[in-house]
Amino acid sequence: QQSIDWMDKLLPFNPYWIEEPTSPDDILGHAAIQRSLEKAHEETYAAKGHVLCNVATGEQMSNRIMHKQFLKMNSYNILQTDIVRLGGLSEFMVVALMAIKNKKKICLHAGGVGLCNYAAHVCILDYVKFSGSLGLEGKMTEYVDHLQEHFVHDLVMKNGRYMAPKDNGF
Repeated sequence: QQSIDWMDKLLPFNPYWIEEPTSPDDILGHAAIQRSLEKAHEETYAAKGHVLCNVATGEQMSNRIMHKQFLKMNSYNILQTDIVRLGGLSEFMVVALMAIKNKKKICLHAGGVGLCNYAAHVCILDYVKFSGSLGLEGKMTEYVDHLQEHFVHDLVMKNGRYMAPKDNGF
């Protein structure tokens, strides 16, 4: 309830999402918060031209079963998974396909050492092999530029988008 009360105070500022607003494994709590946000949007904020504030979560989830249960309960609108914690690219692809099937947006969690570099490669893979789309709707990735000094090749951003690396690897 505390997250819902706090969001009631923040909604007038038109936030796009709230990240992990309760314990990361609280499926029902996330679902209640997402429902509360949708209700407030419908009753008050849509008429004011506000975007729907979404629950974003997933960076602490380490398997597809938790994601399946979160999706079944409509506990988030933005999948924000950590590819490494999830178990790598193969497991991420399964979870991403479940999210897409359920019409959820995806924003890769990329806040740690190397995660931005990994996420950039996944974004490029998505464009080249799967979606072929640079459309902004539903496609987001976190970006943190610290710790790049530990990599051979810098991660390059231009106009808010990752640029394809000119060399192999990180």
